Amino acid sequence: MLQVEGQLEFGEYLRANYWYMLRKFKWFFALLLFSGVVYPAMYFAGIFGRRPVHPVESSWGFLLPFGLVTFMLVATYLGARRHFSSNKMLAQRVQYVFTTDDIKTAGPLSSGRISWETLTHVYETGHAFLLFVSNLQMIVLPKRYFETPDLLTRFRQLVNECVGKRARLRSSA
Repeated sequence: MLQVEGQLEFGEYLRANYWYMLRKFKWFFALLLFSGVVYPAMYFAGIFGRRPVHPVESSWGFLLPFGLVTFMLVATYLGARRHFSSNKMLAQRVQYVFTTDDIKTAGPLSSGRISWETLTHVYETGHAFLLFVSNLQMIVLPKRYFETPDLLTRFRQLVNECVGKRARLRSSA
């Protein structure tokens, strides 16, 4: 049995949402990087042949990829802020009890039990563990909840034992 407790902060929730967005759309961001940096550099360097000089010609279209990235970042921020402020269970102090059978949660507003089999994936980021209950729902466990390095190590071992190949954990943090 392993027990941790803490209260999620908005910055941690936002960071997890940005991580998810970048992971889910990594190929899209790679394409935007190419179209926003590499292609304009090649275009203005004349690699595609001589550029026509015309008074009406505009290069504003090269700003579209940066606009899309800005839109995605702002939309993710606003969505996370709206969700965090409207879901009081996210901002409550929660106690987590991890056993080989399940995960139990208890807080002033809610309590529950989650079977390890329910988790579709578990990821470890630099600051948190993200336990995915579905493709669009995750539990964010900041590493600060684990008061000692030994608790982190024991949690990683438990996740590996209970989740197996669906877990992507770091060897150390």
